[in-house]
Amino acid sequence: MGQKKSTKKSGSANIGAKIFNTECTTCHAGGKNVVEAEKTLELATLKKFGFNGPEDIKKRVSEGAGVMPAYKDSLKPAEIDAVANYVWAQAQKGWK
Repeated sequence: MGQKKSTKKSGSANIGAKIFNTECTTCHAGGKNVVEAEKTLELATLKKFGFNGPEDIKKRVSEGAGVMPAYKDSLKPAEIDAVANYVWAQAQKGWK
């Protein structure tokens, strides 16, 4: 019979989605931005503003900027990693 696949990656994605839906959708539902409409979480826009991967998103989530709050004191490092990876993956899929 087949081997059981690791659920670590999918588990992290689920955690990232849960955190995003809890903490981020007020401003970023569906990858949009209701505060600064031109700064969406769409892949081309992320790249335009210097976000070239999950590490860049992780830094923004941790430190915040402008009106976006910092989450380094309210989320664990693994949670920040999970949400950054989730955002990057969703951006690559066009938030579909």
